[in-house]
Order: sequence, then C-alpha cells, then structure tokens
Amino acid sequence: MLTRLYNLEHRITFGWDQEQFSNQIWNVVKNHTFTLLGPRTNNDLGFFLAPYFTYMLIPLYLLTNMHPFALYFFVVLMGLLFFALSYLTVSRIFSSRHALLFLFLWTFNPLAHMYDSIPWWPLYIPLGVMTVLFLFHYLHTNSKQLLIWAILGLALGFFSNMHFQFVFMIFCAALFASYEIKGKGVPVKAVLVLGLGFLTTLVPLILFDIRHNFLNTQLLFNFFFTKIDVYERDMFIWIIPFTHFMKSFTVFPITILMQIMYVLMFAIMAYLFFHTKSFQKVLYGIAASLWIFTPVFFGIYGKRPSEYYFIFLMPFILLAITDFAIQKKRAVPLILTSLLLALIHIAWFQKTVQTDYAGLIYKDQVVHYIKQQTKGREFFLSYDGVSIDNGFRYLLRLRGLQVSENEMAPLIEVSLPPRAGSHVIGKYGVTIPQSLK
Repeated sequence: MLTRLYNLEHRITFGWDQEQFSNQIWNVVKNHTFTLLGPRTNNDLGFFLAPYFTYMLIPLYLLTNMHPFALYFFVVLMGLLFFALSYLTVSRIFSSRHALLFLFLWTFNPLAHMYDSIPWWPLYIPLGVMTVLFLFHYLHTNSKQLLIWAILGLALGFFSNMHFQFVFMIFCAALFASYEIKGKGVPVKAVLVLGLGFLTTLVPLILFDIRHNFLNTQLLFNFFFTKIDVYERDMFIWIIPFTHFMKSFTVFPITILMQIMYVLMFAIMAYLFFHTKSFQKVLYGIAASLWIFTPVFFGIYGKRPSEYYFIFLMPFILLAITDFAIQKKRAVPLILTSLLLALIHIAWFQKTVQTDYAGLIYKDQVVHYIKQQTKGREFFLSYDGVSIDNGFRYLLRLRGLQVSENEMAPLIEVSLPPRAGSHVIGKYGVTIPQSLK
C-alpha cells in the first residue's frame, strides 16, 4: 500500500474525466441540481450508467470545501478498502498465507500499481471483484439467506454502474447461482431476489427513461445491436490491448508471449479446478469459464477496448498463481520471480510514481497565480496546447474567477509547453499582459 501512496499528492491527474464528475458534484452541492445519469460508456454513441460514482464522492468534496484534492483522499480510501477486503476475502477462502502472498503480488504488479492511482471509475473494479467473491464464499455456506442474495444483486448493480466491464462479474454470478441451484438445491426465489437487488440499482436510469421517452434504453439497444459496416468490426481487435494488459507478466507486449501466458493461465485454473474441493472448486470453475468467455465476448463485440477493460481479470489471475504456487510449495520462487519482474519493469514503476507536472497540483497553482495577478480585474483567457484547458474551468470557478467573454479584455494565455518569457508553473507557462501587471 505504501508504494501506492508515494508522491501521490503530486501524481493526481485532473483531466476531462475528473472535471466532468467534479462539475456534477458542484451542481449537486452548490446548485442543488441532482442528476440521474453517471458516466457514458465508450463514446458519444454509448449509453449512460447510474450516477453512484458522483454521489459517493460528495462527502470527500465537502471535506475539502469542493476542492478536487478530494480525489487524493478517494484514491487512498479505495486502496485501503481494497487491501483490507482482499486480505479478509482471500484468508477466508484459502488462508492468511494466501492473502499475504496475493497482496504481495498485487503490490508489485506494475499494471495494478498504475491503475490503483488514477481517480476515476475503473478504480472501483478490483474492489468490486473482491466484494463479489466475498459474497460468493459467504453464500456457498449460507445459501438460504435471501438477504445476502439481495446484497449480491445490489453489489453487482452498484459496481456495474461504476464501469461497464463489471458485467463480466454478472456472468460469474450467473454461473455461481446455477451451481448453487443445481448442486445445493437453493430455491429459485434466491435468484429472483438477486435480480431484484440488481434492478434496484437501476432506479435512477429507469426514472430518467420514464421522463425522457426511454432515451437511455434506446442508446443501450443501439450500442449493441445497431448494424455497422462489416469492415469496422474486427473479431481479433481485442488481442492488441490484451497483449499490453498481459505485459506485466510477459515483460514484452508480443502476441505469441500473450498467447502462451493465456494458455498457461487456463491450464493452471483447470488444474486447480480438478485438485480443489468445496468453494475453491466452484471459484476455479468460474475463473476458467470467465477466462474463456472474455475473448469470445470481445471478439463478438468487434471494437477495440482499452487495456484497462481487462482489469477485472487481475484478481483471478493473481489468486490462481498464488494458490498454485502454495500448493506446489513454490511460494518463495514466486516471490523472487515477482521481484525480478518488478526490477525488469522498474522504469514502468518509476514512471507511475513520478510527479505529474501537468496534474492537479500545478493546474491549481496556475489558477492561484492568475488570481493573484488579476486582483479582481476583467480578463480573457486562452489556452495554447492540445486539450490543456481540461480541468481549468472547474478550478477557476472554485477560486471565484470569472473569465470575461469580451475578447477585447486583457488576454492571459496558458500554454503547454511554456512560451518564452512566460511564468513557468510545472509544465505550464502563464503569460500575463502588461495591463494586468
């Protein structure tokens, strides 16, 4: 966990995504304009998820008086929750030794290290996976408790509305429920309760659709079923980002290495399925099925996903590797291998902990400097650089600065990289006209 916290306050980004949900929070808190919609999936043609992410951040923004430094506390809190829940879940399913080794591998995995520090929706995904696995394990021994089935449905709905990749855990839940019904005689009403819990999380979207002629439902249908040009669909397009996702294990983003690792992981999961009992056997049956289903889904989907769309797989990969190593009494070699991979990826680790001189801290310093220089006087603001305006509008409003719409007002320019003669703050240059000095 300490590796995640190192220099974190200087690594927090504040780009388009962060400004978007910060503006939503501002509208809820300051303008009392409540929203029924959260993030939009994929692109402008996608559908909307529920706004739970926005509302979950409100207490932290209130704590910082609406300053987006709340995102620092968000990352810290999510990290603490994930490590605590992971230890609890893995130690209950396996042992405390398994839990410690799993967290060791998670700590020194460069991809997990990178995504654990970004304040955005996918940060919830690993926590969601461990939450669902905890509930699976509990229900396996307490399968008649309908309340827990309802909680599982709520968890699936809540985390699916954080990032759409969590629908893969719904696939896992379907397999788990099928096993519990067929293998242990769990009443079908348990599944109905699970479904009711899931549907409850969709209430904001249902209310939105009722008020807007089922617009979001139409977007959802069009996203999956609208016909596109056959040449725009590629059933193998997922291979490239998945190869980069597996780079933390294969060292090099080479397709053949990814394919070898893919087959090896399936072999490990299959081996563990045939050499374990009780819930562990169920877990590896689900994991192996998920491992096969994932490329099939993305192949049918036919559009290129980002590499972080596979982050839900990371807990399953590391759990299988951990258990296999302990069963084979190879925990020490696994630790040494993990450290060796971390050493090989040292440049990657260094990059993830470096100060972001275009991040939140420096954007805030730019706005503070502008406020000092303008002293309440009218000014017009321009940006020179690719998408560098992202984040500044929220910070300007937070500082009480109103940018004039009069283009004849004194012009302040924020540039990246800095222009010659500008006042340099991080990667930004701020040029103040003589009339404001």
